[in-house]
Amino acid sequence: MSFVQAEHIPSGVYAIRNYRTMNVIATRSRDKDLLGSIPSAERSWKWNVTRRSNNKYTVQNDNDQFYAQCAPTPEAGKTVFVQSQVFEWNIKQVSEVTARDCYWIYSSKNDRLVWSLPDGEDGTPVVFAVERNNPRFWWRFERIEDASSGQEATARLDYLPDYIRAVGLIDMARDLMARSQYLEALKGCDEAVRLHRAVIAKQPDLETSNMDLAFSLQILADCLCRLGMLDKALDAIEDAIRVYQTKTVAYHEESPVTDAIKIKEKIADRIAQQSLKTDQKAILRMVEDIQCQITNINLTKDETPVEFNAEAPPPPEIFFGRDEYVANVVDMILKKMPARLAILGPGGVGKTAVASAVYHHEQIEAFFQDHRFFITCEAMFSAESLLDTLWVVFGLDVKKQKSLKVLGDRIKAGPYTLLILDNFETLWDVMIDKMEIQKLFGMLTSNIMKKLTVLITMRGTMRPANIVWTRPFLEPLPVLSVEAAKDLYLAVADSNEEGLDALLETVDCLPLAVNLLANLSQQGYSPLELLDMWNKERTHLLNIGGNDKSENIEVSIALSINSPLMSNNEEALILLKLAIF
Repeated sequence: MSFVQAEHIPSGVYAIRNYRTMNVIATRSRDKDLLGSIPSAERSWKWNVTRRSNNKYTVQNDNDQFYAQCAPTPEAGKTVFVQSQVFEWNIKQVSEVTARDCYWIYSSKNDRLVWSLPDGEDGTPVVFAVERNNPRFWWRFERIEDASSGQEATARLDYLPDYIRAVGLIDMARDLMARSQYLEALKGCDEAVRLHRAVIAKQPDLETSNMDLAFSLQILADCLCRLGMLDKALDAIEDAIRVYQTKTVAYHEESPVTDAIKIKEKIADRIAQQSLKTDQKAILRMVEDIQCQITNINLTKDETPVEFNAEAPPPPEIFFGRDEYVANVVDMILKKMPARLAILGPGGVGKTAVASAVYHHEQIEAFFQDHRFFITCEAMFSAESLLDTLWVVFGLDVKKQKSLKVLGDRIKAGPYTLLILDNFETLWDVMIDKMEIQKLFGMLTSNIMKKLTVLITMRGTMRPANIVWTRPFLEPLPVLSVEAAKDLYLAVADSNEEGLDALLETVDCLPLAVNLLANLSQQGYSPLELLDMWNKERTHLLNIGGNDKSENIEVSIALSINSPLMSNNEEALILLKLAIF
């Protein structure tokens, strides 16, 4: 298949094809509108395109000799049709670099309105639209050398039914996934991938189908991931990335491979987490009664523990410089019910500790009593895992089918409740389960939940969108003051020696970094020695490209791992890694 790639379309006979849907433009005897139609034995899809001396074009049907034209004053949404009168069009190349074989077609009466095809269904009319950057509004011209013999050209388009069916199957699969019907969606994804591969086998240089194959593989990976088939999901997304990287997708300002790579990283993280959990279970089995600490369900040795993350941490014992912040959160919770609050800030700044202090605050405990729930989202990677935990937390029957409606009804009928979701970014940033997570969190924070107060902790400075957060917004949690950082250090190390202020300021008074350094000082290191160690680690990181403040915590962790205690104690290193993750 060969498309025109010149600045100007040479006069000739063409099949005019929509870039996105691959439908060719045709007319039918009973309808004068231009239609996006699967080609048949009729010759109504052939067009004589003639460039005139004024650089405008006429588009004449090769079958009935009628010309494509529009109303005297074209309007968005109005159709393009054929009549016997001559009519001139402007045809302009979309881009000389990224989309050389794509063109806009528009009337000289209004250069803002271009031909478009709303969908890929057979018989959809060509209408005017304004948004030029949509690939449904781009057109390709395939040269037909012999207008009197249509069989060969028709044969060259015989892949279109498979292509249209594949696109429809992916749309159907996405709809099924939105309704959590993943097994049915998986069948559609598999068939769509097969059909796209068949199309590409017939037309290897068909860029659009290559792009849709990659997209179908991406949806397939999503579906497999939701079904827990992570290894197969990883294979599918890697396949998609290979297709994206080897084919140019002209109409994306940013390559879609970027999103695919992010999805691959999420899947790889889930596989790593599963592997980590396997190793962790091996260690935990050596500790008596450890399983009973995460669930109140008695399990046999052959059963797999239910992932349950609603164990509230104890109140922080070493806790400085946060009294005013905690008091403000408590005040907003009690005076602005039902509050929707977000504690934001970088990793290691102490968001979890603040949330724990709020949870254990005497006024919060007195008001909510036993209806306070602290859920850690760090090990969660899907809306389903959060729903499972909420199901248990709110006392619903685990044997019954889970639904947002049942959960919502239970919450609305219950007492005033405080729900804390810690490390919520782990869930919110999941690309492959975004819609379900947004739906679940939207339900929890909706205005009909009159008795449910929601407090989240989240890395960064951006709250989840489309939520009515309580005003005034909580300020992102700052690092400690030097005095508070010194109090924290001395509570652990009890060694106020020369260089302490400089050491604390070097790590920006980040609580986790201060705590780790204080623990290292217990091994006999002075603040000046720790400062020298930190500078060496930082120099090493700069040599490999890192140079921002978020790396302070990485430097601190690196110091802990490289300390003599860790170097000489393999079991301690394993436990530290587990704690970090």
